[in-house]
Amino acid sequence: MANILVIAPYQGLADLFQEAAAESGKKIRVEVGDLSAGLAKVRELGEDSCDVIISRGATARLLREHCRTPVVDVKVTGYDLLRTLTLLRGYPGKIGLVSYRNTVQRADEIGALIDMNLEFYPIEQEDQLEAELRKAKEQGIAVMVGDVISTQAAARLGIKSILITSGREAVMDAIDEAERLVASIQKEREARSLLEAAFAHFPGGLLLTDPAGEVLAANEKAIALMRKSQAPGEDGAKEAQPDAVRQLVTRLVSSSFSSQSRGRRPEVIQLEAEGEDILAQQIPLEIVGGGGAHLFVLKSAAEIRSAELLLRKHRVREREREQPISHVNQLVATSDAMKRILAAAEGCSQSNLPVLLLGEAGTEKKSIAWAIHNASERCDGPFVTLDCAAHEPEQLTNELFGRKPQDGTDSPQGEGALALASGGTLFIDHVSLLPPVVQSRLLRVLQERAIADGDARTHPVEIRLIAADARDLQEAVEAGTFSRELHSRLSGSTLLIPPLRHRMEDLEELVRWMIASYNQQHGKQIVGMREEALALLKKRSWPGNLAELEIAVHGLCERAPGPFIEAEQVMELSQAKAFDGPTASRERWIDLGAKTLEELEREIIIRVLEEEGQNQSQAAKRLGIDRSTLWRKIKQLTRE
Repeated sequence: MANILVIAPYQGLADLFQEAAAESGKKIRVEVGDLSAGLAKVRELGEDSCDVIISRGATARLLREHCRTPVVDVKVTGYDLLRTLTLLRGYPGKIGLVSYRNTVQRADEIGALIDMNLEFYPIEQEDQLEAELRKAKEQGIAVMVGDVISTQAAARLGIKSILITSGREAVMDAIDEAERLVASIQKEREARSLLEAAFAHFPGGLLLTDPAGEVLAANEKAIALMRKSQAPGEDGAKEAQPDAVRQLVTRLVSSSFSSQSRGRRPEVIQLEAEGEDILAQQIPLEIVGGGGAHLFVLKSAAEIRSAELLLRKHRVREREREQPISHVNQLVATSDAMKRILAAAEGCSQSNLPVLLLGEAGTEKKSIAWAIHNASERCDGPFVTLDCAAHEPEQLTNELFGRKPQDGTDSPQGEGALALASGGTLFIDHVSLLPPVVQSRLLRVLQERAIADGDARTHPVEIRLIAADARDLQEAVEAGTFSRELHSRLSGSTLLIPPLRHRMEDLEELVRWMIASYNQQHGKQIVGMREEALALLKKRSWPGNLAELEIAVHGLCERAPGPFIEAEQVMELSQAKAFDGPTASRERWIDLGAKTLEELEREIIIRVLEEEGQNQSQAAKRLGIDRSTLWRKIKQLTRE
């Protein structure tokens, strides 16, 4: 609870604050004092006695100038002025209003509302007050309305005056503002404390210097690395920097400037401090309002070598543990076809039997696998993906079953996807690409619920398997490339995911959520797509399905001139990307005009995938890259 001190310029305001304190139970101390008397009260009590001060008008301004404690000003509200002017309604004399720095907003409109003609005397500085009041007196003003200092000055000149008193609303607003201010300051203190703790406990050395190389701060690790002297300087407070340390800092700063002058990021700088190699990387810091500093991250060469070895032993691959984000009720299912699929998926989640998801590339097979996992009893367990298209065939044995270290090498031991998925779900995408020997081993695991290691020992395997493919596995079985027994094991619960062209009723809702995703990722405010634009999208057959649609919608969002995606944009995209229907010729040039390298790469990948019927192996060959590289690029494109 905030500890609030109120310095009220007049007794009536003090009474209102005391009433508010009694009713709310807030910790509020109220004192009466105007101007210097109010400042004297604060000094008598001590600024440490409160978290925040509340006052009004000139007294609040004086306290703000002389106190380090934050000061909240009681605002003069329109209601306060309305009450005061209502008191003067019908008064026969001329009425003036002194407004310091436009204290009362739209006071002229308030006067007009109650049919009262007011003369205004605005002032910017307090030393203008007496001159304005003398002018008002010469102009025949009989009553002056204003704050404490204005009405007191008017009274000294023989002008009748009425104080604009603050009402209960203004008092409660001031208390609320004071509490918010204290909470904000406390948050800033906590954040600063956390930053200081992070700086102090950072595992490497952190050294902060000004542009001239003067050390502003250094944590203990940096001091130890640079052998910084702890001897006090001449003034007894600032630590002295020995010549060796000064030279190291000078080299760091000069090297960083040299690197910056060549127009690129500074390289790692190698130094030697009393026989120990130090690697330092400089991070330039810009300060709002100008100026700057240099932050150097320091590590000994021995520490870096140790960290690299640790990373090699415990590296985390992309396919390992994931956070499955899709739930059944989050997937779009306006069409009857998708409603049936999601109902079946929810039914599959209630058992531990394998599930086979079949559908063209880009049909949300992984999202459906996520949804099955999240609806099952295994939802708190891991969800591990093995994409067979992302690995060469000879790698898949190790990826699925794990690897042992090779004698005499640094090859790390790693758990396979089966072990990583224990207690959860293993999702194998492009399952038809598993080599026959791997299919046989996987079938044995499913039959025996155990996995054998290289030492002929078996370990129980407790997983739920979901497999997916864009091919009809029955055709692969007939062709002899896929195990009939494994297919039988996998196909107990088979879901045939419809392509987008067979669920066009879902397109409008899919576009809505793709726009929302783009807005969140890129800070845009696209509110929708025009009906004419949506109609153009519905004419497309979408061979790349939802993945292709998402890339197209995000591209349209990127180019949207306003809050809506217009039909003209879709037509422009059609011309640039051969986006005009399934019967269009594939032999087209790609428009290079006004596109970034990333945009051109995206168009080329989409074009080649379409021309190869979404066959990633064939597309990778045409693009001159391996399947794993293509898979990573497709994954990146669907995130953009």
